[in-house]
Amino acid sequence: MHVRFSSCIGLPITDELMEEDIGTLAGILMHPDTGVIEGFFSDRGLFLASADIAHWGTRIRVRGPHVLYPIEEHVRLSQLFLEGRSILGQRITTESGESVGRCRDVQFDTKHFLLEWLF
Repeated sequence: MHVRFSSCIGLPITDELMEEDIGTLAGILMHPDTGVIEGFFSDRGLFLASADIAHWGTRIRVRGPHVLYPIEEHVRLSQLFLEGRSILGQRITTESGESVGRCRDVQFDTKHFLLEWLF
């Protein structure tokens, strides 16, 4: 499935075993060099790695509440997060250096979690 990040904000994050909501989607962490969607942030400030998502539909089903954790517990991703090199809000320029605006939204696929489009 191909989705825009802005349309995903507020989706419930559900423990697939207990059928219980454990948060809602509030943010995204993309690798600025590779376009990989590393994961998402919940409304509680906890991190959810893309690899821990079991199913993406009208809700995000995960393999239990333990998959939400503070980003500081993931060494590689916490470093990426602290660098602050976000794609959202980044200036977009042509090869000749002409500014065409700023990135306000992204589209990605929910199977491979790869960036597809910038808006």
